[in-house]
Amino acid sequence: MNIYNLKKTRTLLALSALSLGLLASSVQAVDVKVSTQTGVNATSTTETKKAIKIDAKMQARIDMGKKKAIEEIDRRIASMNNLDARIAQMIRVTSAEKAQFSASIQGQITTLNDLKSKIMLDTDLETLKTDIKSITTSYRIFMLIIPQGHIMATADSIMTSINTTAALGIKLETRIKEVENAGKDTKSLATLLADVSAKITNAKDQTEAAFTMTSVLVPDGGDKDKMKVNQDTLKSARAKLKIARADLEDARKSARKIISELKKINLAVDSTATTTTNR
Repeated sequence: MNIYNLKKTRTLLALSALSLGLLASSVQAVDVKVSTQTGVNATSTTETKKAIKIDAKMQARIDMGKKKAIEEIDRRIASMNNLDARIAQMIRVTSAEKAQFSASIQGQITTLNDLKSKIMLDTDLETLKTDIKSITTSYRIFMLIIPQGHIMATADSIMTSINTTAALGIKLETRIKEVENAGKDTKSLATLLADVSAKITNAKDQTEAAFTMTSVLVPDGGDKDKMKVNQDTLKSARAKLKIARADLEDARKSARKIISELKKINLAVDSTATTTTNR
């Protein structure tokens, strides 16, 4: 091989080596780029999946909160509709008083329906929590409105019984006077009748007080002092109704004793009349 050919061969080998080196570098650069890009995509996908999971859990909590809130609101509305029907059947309460309390009940129902609509549109958990909390703190349906209505309805029922017992007392008084005019001893009957009258009067006073003090109560709106006043008033009203029931029962017992004694006197009169006739 001549010198020229030898140089040419060396030159070709050098170029080939250089080309291979450049190719290897290019391949390595591509590998690094691809690997780096793949790492970014994997991290991004993982974070996206985590975000999706968090969003799904949050939405599930929101949906569950809404479901429970709507159930509680509907339960309160149903209770107030029942109470409104009961108020409408009151006998001793004036039409104006019934209309006033019924309007209060319907107002509460309206605001609860508005709250339900708002809750259904809530999109974040914190707002939903605030709205759910207001079901109990702002409206006090089971803490005030329902107990208040029940006390008023119970008072109305007791007043009806009081008037019935009072009417019986008037009839017994008339009968006792007839027996007295017939020359019979009526001291024990008069004592029993006085007890009937006293018990009826006290039962009426207690019942009217319970009704009056309860009918003016309004929701506390989260005011703890006002809430305590409401609770104490409801408790006091219940105690008064308990006393009224006990007095009314005592009055009835005394009335039954009077009736029993009057029957005995009538039997004695009839027996005397029969004996005299036979002679």
